[in-house]
Amino acid sequence: MSGRASNVAGASSERAARRRAGRVRAGLVIATGLLLAAGACKRGNPATEQDPATPATPATPVTSVTPGAATTPVTPGAATTPVTPGAALGEGEHHLRVDGRELLLHVPAAATATLSPLVVYLHHLGGDGSEGEGLFGLRTLSQERGYVYAVPRSLATGREPAWNATDACCEPRQVTDDSAYLVRVLAELRARVQIDPRRIYLVGHSNGGFMSYRFACDHAELVAGIASIAGAMWRDVTRCRPSSPVSILHVHGTADATIRIDGGVFRGGVYPSAQLAVSSWAGFNRCRTPAVSAPVFTLSTRPAQATPTTYTGCAEGTEVALWSLAGADHFPLEGKAAGAAVLDWLWAHPKP
Repeated sequence: MSGRASNVAGASSERAARRRAGRVRAGLVIATGLLLAAGACKRGNPATEQDPATPATPATPVTSVTPGAATTPVTPGAATTPVTPGAALGEGEHHLRVDGRELLLHVPAAATATLSPLVVYLHHLGGDGSEGEGLFGLRTLSQERGYVYAVPRSLATGREPAWNATDACCEPRQVTDDSAYLVRVLAELRARVQIDPRRIYLVGHSNGGFMSYRFACDHAELVAGIASIAGAMWRDVTRCRPSSPVSILHVHGTADATIRIDGGVFRGGVYPSAQLAVSSWAGFNRCRTPAVSAPVFTLSTRPAQATPTTYTGCAEGTEVALWSLAGADHFPLEGKAAGAAVLDWLWAHPKP
Protein backbone atom coordinates (compact mmCIF):
# COMPACT_ATOMS: atom_id res chain seq x y z
CA MET A 1 0.00 0.00 0.00
CA SER A 2 1.14 3.66 -0.32
CA GLY A 3 2.75 5.49 2.64
CA ARG A 4 -0.36 7.65 3.09
CA ALA A 5 -2.72 4.69 2.90
CA SER A 6 -0.67 2.61 5.31
CA ASN A 7 -0.50 5.55 7.71
CA VAL A 8 -4.26 5.81 7.73
CA ALA A 9 -4.66 2.06 8.05
CA GLY A 10 -2.23 1.94 10.96
CA ALA A 11 -3.85 4.78 12.84
CA SER A 12 -7.39 3.59 12.24
CA SER A 13 -6.49 0.04 13.20
CA GLU A 14 -4.97 1.15 16.49
CA ARG A 15 -7.93 3.40 17.28
CA ALA A 16 -10.44 0.70 16.38
CA ALA A 17 -8.61 -1.82 18.50
CA ARG A 18 -8.58 0.56 21.43
CA ARG A 19 -12.30 1.13 21.10
CA ARG A 20 -12.98 -2.60 20.73
CA ALA A 21 -10.84 -3.55 23.72
CA GLY A 22 -12.41 -0.74 25.72
CA ARG A 23 -15.93 -2.02 25.00
CA VAL A 24 -15.03 -5.57 25.94
CA ARG A 25 -13.34 -4.52 29.17
CA ALA A 26 -16.09 -2.08 30.08
CA GLY A 27 -18.74 -4.77 29.66
CA LEU A 28 -16.84 -7.14 31.88
CA VAL A 29 -16.37 -4.41 34.45
CA ILE A 30 -20.10 -3.74 34.66
CA ALA A 31 -20.83 -7.45 34.90
CA THR A 32 -18.44 -8.00 37.78
CA GLY A 33 -18.79 -4.67 39.57
CA LEU A 34 -15.21 -5.06 40.67
CA LEU A 35 -13.12 -3.01 38.26
CA LEU A 36 -12.87 0.48 36.86
CA ALA A 37 -13.90 0.63 33.23
CA ALA A 38 -10.88 1.12 31.06
CA GLY A 39 -10.02 0.17 27.51
CA ALA A 40 -7.19 -2.25 26.94
CA CYS A 41 -5.25 0.39 25.03
CA LYS A 42 -6.75 3.52 26.59
CA ARG A 43 -4.32 5.80 28.37
CA GLY A 44 -4.64 5.55 32.13
CA ASN A 45 -2.92 4.35 35.28
CA PRO A 46 -1.52 0.88 34.54
CA ALA A 47 -1.00 0.25 38.26
CA THR A 48 -4.77 -0.16 38.66
CA GLU A 49 -5.13 -2.72 35.88
CA GLN A 50 -6.58 -6.08 36.87
CA ASP A 51 -7.83 -9.05 34.89
CA PRO A 52 -11.61 -8.50 34.62
CA ALA A 53 -12.18 -12.24 34.56
CA THR A 54 -10.88 -12.73 38.10
CA PRO A 55 -12.17 -11.50 41.47
CA ALA A 56 -10.68 -8.37 42.92
CA THR A 57 -7.70 -8.90 45.21
CA PRO A 58 -6.50 -6.69 48.06
CA ALA A 59 -4.52 -3.74 46.82
CA THR A 60 -0.75 -4.15 46.92
CA PRO A 61 1.60 -1.35 47.97
CA VAL A 62 2.46 1.17 45.28
CA THR A 63 5.86 2.82 45.49
CA SER A 64 7.14 5.71 43.41
CA VAL A 65 10.84 5.20 42.75
CA THR A 66 13.24 7.62 41.11
CA PRO A 67 16.85 6.43 40.79
CA GLY A 68 19.13 8.51 42.98
CA ALA A 69 16.38 9.98 45.17
CA ALA A 70 14.68 8.89 48.38
CA THR A 71 11.24 7.42 47.87
CA THR A 72 8.13 7.02 49.98
CA PRO A 73 5.62 4.16 50.14
CA VAL A 74 2.05 5.32 49.61
CA THR A 75 0.21 2.45 51.29
CA PRO A 76 -2.81 4.01 53.09
CA GLY A 77 -2.21 4.18 56.81
CA ALA A 78 1.42 3.12 56.58
CA ALA A 79 4.23 5.08 58.15
CA THR A 80 6.29 7.19 55.77
CA THR A 81 9.63 5.43 55.42
CA PRO A 82 12.24 6.60 52.93
CA VAL A 83 13.58 3.88 50.64
CA THR A 84 17.34 3.86 50.18
CA PRO A 85 18.18 4.63 46.55
CA GLY A 86 19.14 1.43 44.81
CA ALA A 87 17.63 -0.73 47.54
CA ALA A 88 15.72 -3.89 46.73
CA LEU A 89 12.04 -3.46 45.90
CA GLY A 90 9.50 -5.64 47.65
CA GLU A 91 6.15 -7.04 46.63
CA GLY A 92 3.72 -4.65 44.95
CA GLU A 93 3.39 -2.08 42.19
CA HIS A 94 6.25 0.37 41.77
CA HIS A 95 6.59 3.45 39.59
CA LEU A 96 10.20 4.04 38.61
CA ARG A 97 11.80 6.64 36.40
CA VAL A 98 14.67 5.63 34.16
CA ASP A 99 16.19 8.35 31.97
CA GLY A 100 13.21 10.52 32.90
CA ARG A 101 10.66 8.02 31.61
CA GLU A 102 8.02 6.33 33.72
CA LEU A 103 8.30 2.59 34.18
CA LEU A 104 5.65 0.41 35.81
CA LEU A 105 6.97 -2.59 37.70
CA HIS A 106 4.95 -5.39 39.28
CA VAL A 107 6.75 -7.61 41.78
CA PRO A 108 4.71 -10.63 42.96
CA ALA A 109 5.32 -12.12 46.39
CA ALA A 110 7.06 -15.16 44.90
CA ALA A 111 9.68 -12.93 43.28
CA THR A 112 10.92 -11.55 46.61
CA ALA A 113 12.40 -14.85 47.80
CA THR A 114 14.17 -16.27 44.77
CA LEU A 115 15.57 -15.42 41.36
CA SER A 116 12.59 -14.93 39.07
CA PRO A 117 11.95 -14.53 35.34
CA LEU A 118 11.43 -11.03 33.97
CA VAL A 119 8.89 -10.19 31.27
CA VAL A 120 9.17 -6.74 29.68
CA TYR A 121 6.12 -5.66 27.67
CA LEU A 122 6.68 -3.16 24.83
CA HIS A 123 3.54 -1.30 23.76
CA HIS A 124 2.24 -0.61 20.27
CA LEU A 125 2.30 2.72 18.40
CA GLY A 126 0.41 5.27 20.48
CA GLY A 127 -0.02 2.84 23.39
CA ASP A 128 0.89 3.24 27.03
CA GLY A 129 1.49 -0.40 27.97
CA SER A 130 -1.83 -1.03 29.71
CA GLU A 131 -2.84 -3.29 26.83
CA GLY A 132 -0.28 -5.83 28.03
CA GLU A 133 -2.76 -6.64 30.78
CA GLY A 134 -5.94 -5.68 28.93
CA LEU A 135 -5.28 -7.86 25.89
CA PHE A 136 -2.92 -10.55 27.16
CA GLY A 137 -3.36 -10.67 30.95
CA LEU A 138 0.37 -10.33 31.54
CA ARG A 139 0.10 -8.61 34.93
CA THR A 140 -2.41 -11.16 36.23
CA LEU A 141 -0.20 -13.96 34.94
CA SER A 142 2.73 -12.33 36.73
CA GLN A 143 0.90 -12.70 40.02
CA GLU A 144 -0.09 -16.28 39.26
CA ARG A 145 3.25 -17.47 37.89
CA GLY A 146 5.63 -15.44 40.02
CA TYR A 147 7.55 -13.54 37.35
CA VAL A 148 8.53 -9.87 37.52
CA TYR A 149 6.57 -7.75 35.03
CA ALA A 150 7.87 -4.44 33.67
CA VAL A 151 6.16 -1.95 31.37
CA PRO A 152 8.44 0.83 30.07
CA ARG A 153 7.14 3.62 27.85
CA SER A 154 8.44 5.13 24.66
CA LEU A 155 8.74 8.84 23.98
CA ALA A 156 6.28 10.90 21.96
CA THR A 157 8.83 12.58 19.70
CA GLY A 158 6.48 12.57 16.71
CA ARG A 159 2.72 12.41 16.41
CA GLU A 160 2.34 9.81 19.16
CA PRO A 161 4.42 7.62 21.48
CA ALA A 162 6.58 5.27 19.43
CA TRP A 163 9.63 3.09 19.85
CA ASN A 164 12.50 3.95 17.53
CA ALA A 165 12.73 0.37 16.34
CA THR A 166 13.67 -0.01 12.68
CA ASP A 167 13.61 1.97 9.46
CA ALA A 168 10.05 0.72 8.89
CA CYS A 169 8.36 1.56 12.19
CA CYS A 170 7.25 3.95 13.25
CA GLU A 171 8.36 7.60 13.35
CA PRO A 172 10.85 8.09 10.51
CA ARG A 173 12.42 11.24 11.99
CA GLN A 174 12.92 9.78 15.45
CA VAL A 175 16.50 9.66 16.74
CA THR A 176 15.98 8.31 20.27
CA ASP A 177 18.18 5.32 21.08
CA ASP A 178 15.50 3.12 22.62
CA SER A 179 17.71 0.06 22.44
CA ALA A 180 20.23 1.70 24.77
CA TYR A 181 17.38 2.92 26.99
CA LEU A 182 16.11 -0.64 27.44
CA VAL A 183 19.63 -1.75 28.41
CA ARG A 184 19.52 0.81 31.22
CA VAL A 185 16.04 -0.37 32.19
CA LEU A 186 17.29 -3.93 32.57
CA ALA A 187 20.27 -2.76 34.61
CA GLU A 188 18.01 -0.79 36.94
CA LEU A 189 15.63 -3.71 37.42
CA ARG A 190 18.39 -6.21 38.07
CA ALA A 191 19.81 -3.86 40.70
CA ARG A 192 16.44 -3.63 42.48
CA VAL A 193 14.82 -7.06 42.08
CA GLN A 194 16.03 -10.67 42.18
CA ILE A 195 15.91 -11.36 38.45
CA ASP A 196 17.26 -14.53 36.86
CA PRO A 197 19.56 -13.30 34.05
CA ARG A 198 18.93 -16.56 32.17
CA ARG A 199 15.19 -15.85 31.94
CA ILE A 200 14.69 -12.32 30.64
CA TYR A 201 12.05 -12.05 27.90
CA LEU A 202 10.52 -9.29 25.78
CA VAL A 203 6.93 -9.37 24.56
CA GLY A 204 5.99 -6.65 22.09
CA HIS A 205 2.95 -5.84 20.00
CA SER A 206 3.10 -4.03 16.64
CA ASN A 207 5.67 -1.22 17.08
CA GLY A 208 6.66 -3.02 20.29
CA GLY A 209 7.14 -6.18 18.23
CA PHE A 210 9.51 -4.28 15.93
CA MET A 211 11.36 -3.03 19.03
CA SER A 212 11.61 -6.54 20.47
CA TYR A 213 13.35 -7.67 17.29
CA ARG A 214 15.61 -4.61 17.37
CA PHE A 215 16.69 -5.28 20.95
CA ALA A 216 17.41 -8.95 20.21
CA CYS A 217 19.56 -7.85 17.27
CA ASP A 218 21.45 -5.24 19.32
CA HIS A 219 21.74 -6.91 22.73
CA ALA A 220 21.24 -10.64 22.31
CA GLU A 221 23.44 -11.31 25.32
CA LEU A 222 20.84 -9.75 27.63
CA VAL A 223 17.67 -11.55 26.55
CA ALA A 224 16.75 -15.24 26.38
CA GLY A 225 13.81 -14.88 24.02
CA ILE A 226 11.30 -12.51 22.48
CA ALA A 227 7.71 -12.73 21.29
CA SER A 228 6.98 -10.32 18.45
CA ILE A 229 3.22 -10.02 17.95
CA ALA A 230 2.30 -8.38 14.63
CA GLY A 231 5.79 -6.91 14.34
CA ALA A 232 8.63 -7.15 11.83
CA MET A 233 12.38 -6.71 11.40
CA TRP A 234 14.65 -4.38 9.49
CA ARG A 235 13.98 -3.90 5.78
CA ASP A 236 17.51 -5.24 5.27
CA VAL A 237 17.63 -8.21 7.64
CA THR A 238 21.44 -8.33 7.40
CA ARG A 239 21.49 -5.21 9.60
CA CYS A 240 20.65 -7.57 12.44
CA ARG A 241 23.92 -8.91 13.90
CA PRO A 242 23.11 -10.67 17.18
CA SER A 243 26.04 -11.46 19.46
CA SER A 244 24.51 -14.77 20.58
CA PRO A 245 21.47 -16.95 19.83
CA VAL A 246 18.02 -15.78 20.99
CA SER A 247 14.79 -17.78 20.88
CA ILE A 248 12.30 -16.04 18.60
CA LEU A 249 8.51 -16.42 18.55
CA HIS A 250 6.68 -14.45 15.87
CA VAL A 251 2.85 -14.32 16.05
CA HIS A 252 0.97 -12.82 13.10
CA GLY A 253 -2.56 -12.73 11.72
CA THR A 254 -2.97 -13.62 8.06
CA ALA A 255 -5.57 -10.84 7.66
CA ASP A 256 -3.46 -8.11 9.29
CA ALA A 257 -3.89 -5.06 7.04
CA THR A 258 -1.63 -2.80 9.13
CA ILE A 259 1.57 -4.84 9.26
CA ARG A 260 1.06 -7.51 6.64
CA ILE A 261 2.35 -11.02 7.27
CA ASP A 262 3.86 -11.09 3.75
CA GLY A 263 5.65 -7.75 4.20
CA GLY A 264 4.76 -4.30 2.94
CA VAL A 265 5.09 -0.57 3.60
CA PHE A 266 4.14 1.41 6.71
CA ARG A 267 4.40 5.22 6.69
CA GLY A 268 6.87 5.01 3.86
CA GLY A 269 9.05 2.37 5.49
CA VAL A 270 9.41 -1.07 3.94
CA TYR A 271 9.34 -4.10 6.24
CA PRO A 272 10.00 -7.77 5.41
CA SER A 273 7.66 -10.72 5.69
CA ALA A 274 7.24 -12.70 8.88
CA GLN A 275 8.69 -15.74 7.12
CA LEU A 276 11.84 -13.85 6.14
CA ALA A 277 12.24 -12.63 9.71
CA VAL A 278 12.09 -16.09 11.25
CA SER A 279 14.18 -17.76 8.54
CA SER A 280 16.84 -15.08 9.07
CA TRP A 281 16.89 -15.80 12.79
CA ALA A 282 17.11 -19.52 12.05
CA GLY A 283 20.33 -18.66 10.25
CA PHE A 284 21.58 -16.42 13.06
CA ASN A 285 20.88 -19.20 15.58
CA ARG A 286 22.54 -21.84 13.37
CA CYS A 287 19.44 -24.05 13.35
CA ARG A 288 20.20 -27.44 11.80
CA THR A 289 16.63 -28.69 11.31
CA PRO A 290 14.54 -27.29 8.43
CA ALA A 291 11.26 -25.57 9.26
CA VAL A 292 8.58 -28.04 10.32
CA SER A 293 4.85 -27.24 10.39
CA ALA A 294 3.08 -28.70 13.42
CA PRO A 295 -0.66 -29.44 13.74
CA VAL A 296 -3.01 -26.46 13.82
CA PHE A 297 -4.19 -25.40 17.27
CA THR A 298 -6.54 -22.79 18.75
CA LEU A 299 -4.56 -19.99 20.36
CA SER A 300 -7.00 -17.18 21.07
CA THR A 301 -10.50 -16.50 22.30
CA ARG A 302 -11.27 -15.57 18.69
CA PRO A 303 -12.10 -18.26 16.12
CA ALA A 304 -8.55 -18.13 14.74
CA GLN A 305 -6.47 -21.24 14.20
CA ALA A 306 -2.71 -21.03 14.65
CA THR A 307 -0.39 -22.85 12.26
CA PRO A 308 3.04 -23.15 13.90
CA THR A 309 6.22 -23.41 11.86
CA THR A 310 9.30 -24.17 13.95
CA TYR A 311 13.05 -24.34 13.42
CA THR A 312 14.81 -26.61 15.93
CA GLY A 313 18.31 -27.98 16.50
CA CYS A 314 19.55 -24.43 17.05
CA ALA A 315 22.62 -23.27 18.97
CA GLU A 316 22.43 -23.06 22.76
CA GLY A 317 19.04 -24.77 22.86
CA THR A 318 17.21 -21.93 21.11
CA GLU A 319 14.26 -22.28 18.74
CA VAL A 320 12.62 -20.05 16.16
CA ALA A 321 8.88 -20.25 15.50
CA LEU A 322 6.18 -18.52 13.48
CA TRP A 323 2.55 -18.84 14.56
CA SER A 324 0.30 -17.82 11.65
CA LEU A 325 -3.28 -17.14 12.77
CA ALA A 326 -5.82 -17.71 10.00
CA GLY A 327 -8.12 -14.72 9.50
CA ALA A 328 -6.73 -12.75 12.46
CA ASP A 329 -6.13 -9.00 12.14
CA HIS A 330 -3.53 -6.65 13.67
CA PHE A 331 -4.58 -7.75 17.17
CA PRO A 332 -4.30 -11.53 16.72
CA LEU A 333 -4.25 -12.45 20.41
CA GLU A 334 -6.93 -11.89 23.02
CA GLY A 335 -7.26 -13.23 26.53
CA LYS A 336 -5.11 -14.55 29.32
CA ALA A 337 -5.04 -18.05 27.83
CA ALA A 338 -3.38 -16.70 24.69
CA GLY A 339 -0.89 -14.75 26.80
CA ALA A 340 -0.16 -17.90 28.79
CA ALA A 341 0.53 -19.86 25.59
CA VAL A 342 3.12 -17.28 24.55
CA LEU A 343 4.75 -17.40 27.99
CA ASP A 344 4.80 -21.20 27.96
CA TRP A 345 6.79 -21.08 24.74
CA LEU A 346 9.24 -18.51 26.12
CA TRP A 347 9.61 -20.35 29.44
CA ALA A 348 10.86 -23.43 27.58
CA HIS A 349 13.82 -21.45 26.22
CA PRO A 350 16.06 -19.98 28.94
CA LYS A 351 19.63 -19.02 28.24
CA PRO A 352 22.11 -21.83 28.94
